[in-house]
Amino acid sequence: MTDKNYSDSELMENLANGDQNSLAQLYKRHGNSILGFIHKTVGDYSTAEDLCQEVFLVVANKAEVYKEKGKFRCWLYGIAANKARNHLRKRWLRNKLLFQHHEDLLPPEDKIFSPELQALKIAFSKLAPKDREILVLQVSEGLSGEEIAETLSIKHAAVRVRLYRARKKLKKLIEKELKTGSGK
Repeated sequence: MTDKNYSDSELMENLANGDQNSLAQLYKRHGNSILGFIHKTVGDYSTAEDLCQEVFLVVANKAEVYKEKGKFRCWLYGIAANKARNHLRKRWLRNKLLFQHHEDLLPPEDKIFSPELQALKIAFSKLAPKDREILVLQVSEGLSGEEIAETLSIKHAAVRVRLYRARKKLKKLIEKELKTGSGK
């Protein structure tokens, strides 16, 4: 399997038949995109690396039952979205429990010198995970509305509504950050 350029579905079929090189090919083909998506969603590169590895472990474990012919990319982003959501849910709970009375223990924010970029970073971090997720899928990962709908297992109309609301919330949060001066 070194010379032929297999489709994702063919690689999944080969993986199901025990060809571990197929997993390496899938990782080579999609690993950077999945890593980027997770990193932008959870905000921490080393955590994103771990979660990306977990995504491809799921791929390896589900190869025999994979039936999404022609929809591998959406299926893969769906796994990544679930991993990111679970991580954020656990992180939120951990931070809530550990740091609710000890703000001095929270790590300092990275310094960004542009007030607009700082405001964007702060505003983006304040968005609900589902809003961050859908914006990253569209803006950073370039998925179409139909692909986002498939990835998140929601209707295309719901994607349009969620994107509209997420953009609106982000705009308000940025304006608030710039107005209050915390974007400086």
